[in-house]
Amino acid sequence: MDGEVEVRKAACFFCHNNYGVLVYTKDGQIARIVGKPDYPTNPGYTCRRLRFAIRWLYHPDQLKHPLKRIGERGGGQRERVSWNQALGEIAEKLKQLVNKYGPECLAFCEGTYRSDAYWARARFANRA
Repeated sequence: MDGEVEVRKAACFFCHNNYGVLVYTKDGQIARIVGKPDYPTNPGYTCRRLRFAIRWLYHPDQLKHPLKRIGERGGGQRERVSWNQALGEIAEKLKQLVNKYGPECLAFCEGTYRSDAYWARARFANRA
């Protein structure tokens, strides 16, 4: 890599292992990610998932803002809304459900537990 390259220590959060990594940036963009050689749980190792992280991060079709359905369900029409609007509408709908059916009407699922956000799920789920 020609030019000014900066290396930052980080952790991968694609799974619960949170492997230590070194992130190489150039001109404010991530150029390379490798396993941190002296990290105790993964000395230099990274899984295949991390090898696709840069392509995933900079993919042109990555969704970076909330969309709200307009029109009929299944019609595929969406409009961009602010985070405040999206979160406000979701919060209001959850309150309505809890008031009508009780807090047990809400369930929380997470695919294959590849994240480490238990604290967020527990805090969110206990707010009902």
